[in-house]
Amino acid sequence: MTTDQEPAKPTAPVVTAPTEWDMSTWQGLLDIVHEDMASHAPGWLVPAKHMLAVHRFGEWVHAPGRGVLVRRLGRVLYKFVNAAYVRNVLGFEVSHDTAIGHRVVFVHQNGVVLQPGAVIGDDCMIYHGVTLGRRWEPDHAESYYAPPRIGRGVHLGVGSVVIGAVRVGDGAKVGPNAVVVTDVPAGGSVVSPPARSLRLR
Repeated sequence: MTTDQEPAKPTAPVVTAPTEWDMSTWQGLLDIVHEDMASHAPGWLVPAKHMLAVHRFGEWVHAPGRGVLVRRLGRVLYKFVNAAYVRNVLGFEVSHDTAIGHRVVFVHQNGVVLQPGAVIGDDCMIYHGVTLGRRWEPDHAESYYAPPRIGRGVHLGVGSVVIGAVRVGDGAKVGPNAVVVTDVPAGGSVVSPPARSLRLR
């Protein structure tokens, strides 16, 4: 006698949230900027260092507890530098609403798009051309335009795209040019179809 059993639902991947940093004081801002600087190659000309410094300032300015004058002047300064320099010169499009964890390394610049609400865990490595984008998902509880969540120690390869309410588990690797629209388990790897040779006639 056989019984019909429902297939087991896949478990959600383990996604460790980024460690919070002290946004309440100016010293907290200096500490996280110093840590970001130390995580990248030495030298002041590394583009990712400039982007992260501006991003942390944007997070700090928009955090609760800022005075009215500091908030208003800081927002104007942040918007100008973020648009004119970080986006148009360095090639990073990053919102202050994007949560970036500790010791996240951006290996190269240009074409990096991190949309508002996206979350990146600690100790991740991100190459150029990476996009973390939102997607309209009416069934998503948090937002119609749901952003992805990236776990701790994830590697995002060149040109990889993660779209929608996707959870990329801790320690996962996303290969170059892969388009990720479903969850990736912790420690897993996803790759794009390999190139193939065509016979010319």
